[in-house]
Amino acid sequence: MTGQLKWPPDGRMRRLAHAQGRAWLLVAAIALGAALRFRLLSVPLERDEGEYAYAGQLMLQGIAPYEFAYTMKLPGVSAVYAGLMLVFGQTHQGIHFGLLLINALTCWLVFALGRRLVGPFAGIAAAAFFAVTSTLPAVQGLWANAEHFVLPFSLAGILAYFHWRSDPRARYLMLSGALLGCGILMKQHGAAFLLFVGLCLGSSLFVARTGQWQSAMRAFASLAGGAALPIALMALIVFEMGSFDKFWYWTVEYATSYAAGNSLERGWLNFLRNGGAIWQQATAVGLMAAAAPLCLDWSPARRFASARLLLFALLSFLAVCPGLFFRPHYFILLLPAASILAGASLDRCYLILRDFTGNGLPRALPGAVAVLIVMITLGMNQGNLLHATPDQVLHNTYGINPFSESVLIGSYLREHTEEHETIAVIGSEPQIYFYAQRKSATGHIYTYPLMEDRPEARTMQLEMVREIEAASPQYLVYIHDAGSWMMTKRSTTLILDWFSKYKDRYQIVGWSEAGAKSSIVHWGKPVSWPPKSKGWIAIYRRNEAQESKPVGLLPEAG
Repeated sequence: MTGQLKWPPDGRMRRLAHAQGRAWLLVAAIALGAALRFRLLSVPLERDEGEYAYAGQLMLQGIAPYEFAYTMKLPGVSAVYAGLMLVFGQTHQGIHFGLLLINALTCWLVFALGRRLVGPFAGIAAAAFFAVTSTLPAVQGLWANAEHFVLPFSLAGILAYFHWRSDPRARYLMLSGALLGCGILMKQHGAAFLLFVGLCLGSSLFVARTGQWQSAMRAFASLAGGAALPIALMALIVFEMGSFDKFWYWTVEYATSYAAGNSLERGWLNFLRNGGAIWQQATAVGLMAAAAPLCLDWSPARRFASARLLLFALLSFLAVCPGLFFRPHYFILLLPAASILAGASLDRCYLILRDFTGNGLPRALPGAVAVLIVMITLGMNQGNLLHATPDQVLHNTYGINPFSESVLIGSYLREHTEEHETIAVIGSEPQIYFYAQRKSATGHIYTYPLMEDRPEARTMQLEMVREIEAASPQYLVYIHDAGSWMMTKRSTTLILDWFSKYKDRYQIVGWSEAGAKSSIVHWGKPVSWPPKSKGWIAIYRRNEAQESKPVGLLPEAG
């Protein structure tokens, strides 16, 4: 016998060991993000969450979308909220626990996409970077905004497309399109990721140059048909439930007009303000991502893959841009691309060290840098992510916006009304409807559109007045807070003039005051009125003996 057989072979053993090590590192990255979120599950809902949660409640009651909640958002997120509440309960803690699980899934998808576009080391680093940056206050990451739900569908759709490239059967392109279409249902911004896959498909077919145009057209038809399927199904359901006209107006006509509302100058200022805050909180990740174009492999063999990664980053940024609002949570859509770019920079360093040194210590340097980047990011944000209470995190992120007091006000309204009674919030705080578990007397759960400088604003105010007067709600909740109205010098104040008289039919039973560090909710009749704080809320109960005819301020509403 000239030698002894070893099984499994040494090379296979090393590969298994490396795979197991990568798996444990990925689990650690996902667990880190979950731990950061778990500590802060009880942060109260903000406005957008309140909208989705209230609309989800209505869905669970079998009520058509847009019937009692007018919104320019597509109903995908509200449907996901309904599912989360069905499983975890109708509480803000249950919703945020659902977000924790969805974010963990997104971390895994970021890893899978990073591994596919660059390599396994880049994928693990990207998952860790995303797990931390997606919790940052600068992107309002602890709250279940729609962008969190766009990502898992969109990333899974992109991965399905890459699977089609190795197994070119039409079913995978249709699956890719269907997942990307579901991403659009979460929020219209998801269309940028469908565009990315469409461009990748076109470029791959162009590079192949088979001359078989029929097969190329079939490929595009499969992708487009898959994307259209969930959107068409949603539209059919809305049509069958009888609310298609409202759906079309709010999600197409109004949303299109709304998206064109900002000038380039205003958009640039929005980008500097909110993008600058994200850069400050994730500087280390940002610097590493910015270095990626120089660090990527631009050799002939890898040139196309590197260009594809930059295209993904460009289209991810495009997803942030609609309307030029650049709101903090919009940037969540950019985080996977930024995380993969940062991972790609470290991956390039790892490959160089692996090829030019046999010593394991230098090759471990990029991994140590990745850990250091995570620690630096956590250290820069430890006040919120590691030490602050949920209420402190809420205040640090949203200031005096009335989100914490909404919990108490909603609970009071639930306890003091019957299920069939309605309430009306005069302001943009739909989370109160969710906490109260009561229907709104008006579909206008936001007053932002009513304050915009556009002709239909006055019509919306008249509609809100008519709906409230027709329903004669048991309670009114008036929000005196600039952030709840976004009023300008050119806003029509008709609804405020109406409310100044209509409230005489009600009596104050409670109010809240926003302080520098916390808010206080009072019950009973106030000694002096109104409160002196910048932000306050008044809760009114209807006088039962009061007649219900219109106040006479609005002839058109008579």
